[in-house]
Order: sequence, then structure tokens, then C-alpha cells
Amino acid sequence: MAIPVQLGIVVGVYLGTRLWRRWRVHRQVGPGVVEPGSPSAQPLRIASADEPLADHLHQLRVSLATLAGATLGYWLYPPLALVNVALLTYTSVPILLAAEDSLRREGKIRNDSLSALTSLLCLATGNLFAGAANNTVFHLSCRLVQASKEQSRTQLRAAFLDQPDNVWVMREGVEIELPLARVQAGDGVVVHTGELIPVDGKILDGHALIDQQSLTGEARPAEKHTGDTVYASTLVVGGRLLVEATRSGADSQAQRLNELLTRTEDFKTSLQLRGEQWADRVSLPVMGVSALAWPLLGFPTAVAMLFSAPTNTVRSLLSLQTATHMQWAAERGILIRDGRVLEELLRVDTILFDKTGTLTESQPEVERIVCCGHLAPEPLLAYAASAEQHLHHPIASALLAAAEQRGLLLPPTRDNHYHMGLGVSVRIGSREVHVGSPRFIQQLTGEERLPGVIRETMREAEGNTFILVAVDGAIQGAIELSPQLRPEVVPLIRELRLRGFRRLGLVSGDLQAPTERLARQLGLDLVYAETMPQDKAALIRRLQAQGHRVCFVGDGLNDALAMKQANVSVCSGGGAELTRDAAQMVLLNERLGGLCQALDMSAHLHLRLAGSLGFWMGFGATNLLGATLLRLGPLQSSVFYGVAFSLGLRHARSPGLLERLPLSHSPREADDDARKDIVPGTIFGAPGPEAL
Repeated sequence: MAIPVQLGIVVGVYLGTRLWRRWRVHRQVGPGVVEPGSPSAQPLRIASADEPLADHLHQLRVSLATLAGATLGYWLYPPLALVNVALLTYTSVPILLAAEDSLRREGKIRNDSLSALTSLLCLATGNLFAGAANNTVFHLSCRLVQASKEQSRTQLRAAFLDQPDNVWVMREGVEIELPLARVQAGDGVVVHTGELIPVDGKILDGHALIDQQSLTGEARPAEKHTGDTVYASTLVVGGRLLVEATRSGADSQAQRLNELLTRTEDFKTSLQLRGEQWADRVSLPVMGVSALAWPLLGFPTAVAMLFSAPTNTVRSLLSLQTATHMQWAAERGILIRDGRVLEELLRVDTILFDKTGTLTESQPEVERIVCCGHLAPEPLLAYAASAEQHLHHPIASALLAAAEQRGLLLPPTRDNHYHMGLGVSVRIGSREVHVGSPRFIQQLTGEERLPGVIRETMREAEGNTFILVAVDGAIQGAIELSPQLRPEVVPLIRELRLRGFRRLGLVSGDLQAPTERLARQLGLDLVYAETMPQDKAALIRRLQAQGHRVCFVGDGLNDALAMKQANVSVCSGGGAELTRDAAQMVLLNERLGGLCQALDMSAHLHLRLAGSLGFWMGFGATNLLGATLLRLGPLQSSVFYGVAFSLGLRHARSPGLLERLPLSHSPREADDDARKDIVPGTIFGAPGPEAL
């Protein structure tokens, strides 16, 4: 078939498709609403990387059929050429439309333009096999990118829905705990201090301070009263609300899931971006080299050179490698909420751990109850457990477990106020009850010294945690809680040292003695005790100002501020809902060993992406040299391209290599003097010597 006829067919189909698409747009929105060619006009694209997976799959199938037909037509039955031209034209038009779209919107020649030019020239010269190979790789690359996104969405959705998400609902005057998915529009949802509002709704009863920073960006909490509207994922800083849900719990979960997916699925590492930028930037130079080679080396060689820029291949295979690694992490209980964590983990040189519930078991045990007032031990415990019953914190869980074990009936509470990192204040009947740290209770009661029996017990307790209970302004007693070190903590610290970390620290709101003792036991470099939540965030800011990149690992409500400040934030799966929402990475199986797996995965991904990028750069250079020195034509270059793509695809889809991840010995301040530039524990008036 003559070249002008073949090109005429392509141009005719292209213009026809373009007119049909424009007619369809006008039919949907009405004439005159969208001016053709305006920035608001819908792009005239078919099977682009942003469209449904089925479109990519359809174009890929037609491209494969064209490839098979071109092979048979070349060797066995030449009359198939007419059918192959039609099929090749059909699969080329989407590429031409994509190229037009990038030119109209960005005014740049990108990878789509190079692929479109290659398709046209292969059609013009009758190299149907080479054109079919080019189109097959283009559509397969688009499908791989979209399939990777769909796979990531599925994994994130499964991990998200596996997380327990219970709320308190008022039924017949009684608060009952239900899964959020069972909440219906019109139900009265009870939200206590320190909890996230789970649904959009209207306040039926109560008033509270609401932290809406996640929605409005305003740091100052807003005061809300009966009749006001509140929104899901905002935090009740103080107070108690009864909220009428305006949407079901399932809808609220879907909204939160959609926000999570939006933050995560389009993540690209800097290497991916660098690869895509390289692929786009090299397109125009390759076209220029091909144009110069035409009069010197001949038209077939010039066309063969166009295969030297594997533009869509770089985009798809690097994206596939990232998805493979994230799938590997999800299968091992590591939920990557923010994909940027894979990049930041490579740069972290300082890891700070919260103490209670992170390095220790998530739930301590009640060791003993010390009374110094008119209350007996069981009523004292009942008051403490009632005040903490709506909080999601290891200490609250320990108090509730002890009360349940003793069969205590917990009285209802009202006017709940959670003091971040200190304690909680409630009213039980006519009495005002305060439960919290010794410092918190002393501030509220105005007592400079604790009762003698409590002081003596604390001295004998070898650093256990004490929760004090005050009723109507008078200290009634203390509850001693004994933590248990997680079994994986000692191996974790050893593994982190093997990975080159020389700056590991412990940050806690607990007293100095137990915090320092634990830090010495684990051989940590930094220890900060009696640290308020805002002080944790300030500590991280100071380390960052000194040039360090900080990973913070915690699980409590009072860790949320520190997590938002840290470069990388990690939360145990049993952590509070607010903390999970603030964290970039959640360890669903609640085992800290996942942190080392994530570090190795991040290093491994970086190496694999760098290797793939180097491989395709080498391919491009080799194809250019082969076309120049060996006079390769479109057929030979397309076969070479197909073989290289197959090897790259196999490399990108080989998660089995992750099972043998090496330790990532990174040069993270290998000298021991690196830790001397921080004076540990003196930042906020809470002295804590460095553990040697």
C-alpha cells in the first residue's frame, strides 16, 4: 500500500475520532458551554493513563492482535497487511490524541509525542511489526500504571477496613459501643474528650472545643454548642457531645478511605519523577538525532533511532516496582498511609520512641492501689476507671481491665475534659474527679507535696508509673502500674544499630527515674522525661533545625503533635485513632520489627529503581549505537525493544527478591561523636543524662 494512502487513512481516522469526541462533549454539556481549545475543555483522549483500566486492556488486546497479524503477514500471508494497517491505525489514534493533549495543555513535546511519531513513521514505511510493537508497549505501559494504582487501592482499602473502628451510640438513654459501619443516619453518636468525631452531623446536646485544623487549617480550637454542625475527623479537645449523624457510618468510612487513597495512590519517589522527567526531556533530542540521521544514514535507520527513548516503559516499570514493594509491605502488616515515607526513610538519622505502649506492652498491669483518704481501694479504682473509660490509651485499658477483673460497676460520667498528656477531669454524680499524673493532680489540688504514703510507695516502686486520683480537690490515693517491655524491643535496637543508626532516643511524659532506667537498659543515646506533648514536637523541631531528619514512633493521643512534626511518623496498629490518622505508617500487627522491614524495603526499592533507570539509559545508548554502526532498521530495534521490555517487566514484578533483603548499612553518622552535639534532657527543664 502506498505511503500517502496509509498516512491518509491514519489522518482521516484521527480527525474523525477527534470530531466524534468533540460532538460527544457538546452533547453532554450543551453547545456554547465549553469552547473548543479552551483550558476548561475536556481533553480529547482515548485510553490515556487516567482513564479506566478496561480501555487500556482493550487497546492492549488490539495491539497484541496487530502484532500477531503483522508477524503472520510478514512471513506467511502478505495480504494480511491491509487488516494490519487498519488495526495499527486503530491503536495509533489514542496515542496521537494523547500527544495532542500534552502539546495543547503544556506546550511540550513529551513521551506521547515520540510514541505517536514512531507509530506514524512505521505506518508510512510499512514497518507494521515495529509499529505494532511500539503501540503494544505503549498500551501495556498505560495498563501497568493503572493496574498498579488499582492494586494499591485494593490493599489500602482492605487494611483500612480491617482496623477496628468503634463508636459510642446513645440507645434508649444508654451509651453502647458499636462498629462505625453500623451507625445509621439519624443515630445519636456520643463523642468524648480526646476522641475524633466519627461522622458529619448536628449537635443535639452538649458543648465542646473542637480542633478543626485538619479541615480549616486554623490551629485555634472552635467552640461548638447545641445546634451547630460538626464534621468527621475533627477532634474534641474538651467536652462531651451528642451528635445526630447526617450520614451513615459506612459513608463516613468511605470518605476517610477516599482521603487516604488520594494522599497515597499518586505518590512517586524522586527517582520515579527523575525517570519520567528524563524520559520526557530526552524525547525531543532523540527526534532531533533521528532527523539528522535521515539524510546521512537513511530513513529506516532514522526510524530505528526513535526506539532509543523507552519513555512509557520507564514510567510504567518504575511505578510497578513501587507498587510491588508496597504490596510486600501490606502483606506483612505495614500500612503505608503516606507514600512519601518510602523516600524519607532513606534520609532519617534519628529515631525517637515513645515509652508507654510503644517500647512497653500496650497495656500495663495494675500492681497495687494505695489509699490516703476516705475511699477504699475498690471505689478508688472504680472512679479512675470511670473517668478513663472513653479514652483509647494503654493506661485507660489497664484501669478498665482491672475494674472488670474485680467486677466493679462503673458509674456514669459527664463534663469530661481530657488534658492532653496529663490526665482527665470528669463529674461523677455531684463529685468532681481528677485522674492523671502526679504533677497534674498537684497542680489541680494546689498541694506542693504528695501524701507521705504515696511518696514512700513511689520510692519503693523502682520507677513504675503512678496514676493519682483526686475527688473534690483532695488526693484520695494512687494506682501503681507496672510496664512490661515488648519482647521485640531489644532485637529491634540491635537491628537498628546494624543499619547504621547512632542516634536513638526515648521521649516520655513519665517521671525521670523510670524513663532513664529504661533508656540505660536499652542502651539508647538520648532520654527525655516528663515531656509534655507540645514539648515532644518542639524537641523534634530543634533536632530538625540542627539538620537531623527525625522518625517518631508512638501510639498515644499525646503523640499526635510529635507525629505531625516528624519527618517520618510510625504508629502501632493498637494506637489511638487520632494517632493512626496522624501517622504516615501504621504497623497493623503491633510489632515494632516492621520498622526494620520498612527501612530495608525503602533501601531496596531505591536500589531497584536506580538500577532500572540505569538499565534503560543503557538500552537507549546501545540502540543508538547499534542503529548508527550496524544500520539497524525499525524491525531489529523493535525486537530489541521488546526483549528489553520483557526483561524489565520480569525484574519489576519479582517480589521474591524482597524475601532476601540485605541489611541496609547506610552511612548515618557512623562516628560516635555525632551524638555529642545534643545536650540530652536539658531542653525543657527535665534533666536526663545520655545513656552510654
